[in-house]
Amino acid sequence: MRLFLNSFSGGYEKGATIGEIKRCATTTENPASVVAEAAEKLKGKLFHLQNIGEKYYFSNQPNINRILLNKMENVKEEELIDMEQELLRESIKGGKLKVFIWEENAGTIADSE
Repeated sequence: MRLFLNSFSGGYEKGATIGEIKRCATTTENPASVVAEAAEKLKGKLFHLQNIGEKYYFSNQPNINRILLNKMENVKEEELIDMEQELLRESIKGGKLKVFIWEENAGTIADSE
């Protein structure tokens, strides 16, 4: 709650330090170490939580690291494999040597000089 209120204050400096967050959120059930760890994990999970220097604050601008992670999570492994094979085929054309890309069975490659 403190973090949210400090994010939209009218003052010049926005946000709260990890020490301030610990002082407000620490209880007997939530030790300070758990609060600090939760803040670090939320930094990578929440779209609008920003961290500049020692201050954490919410902003109307999305967190660029979270956007990048979200885009990476949405790429399927099959798409990556297909793209890698396509890039290899384009960049390694068989000039003087015959090239085999990702051959499943090495026995199918004929012996030649």
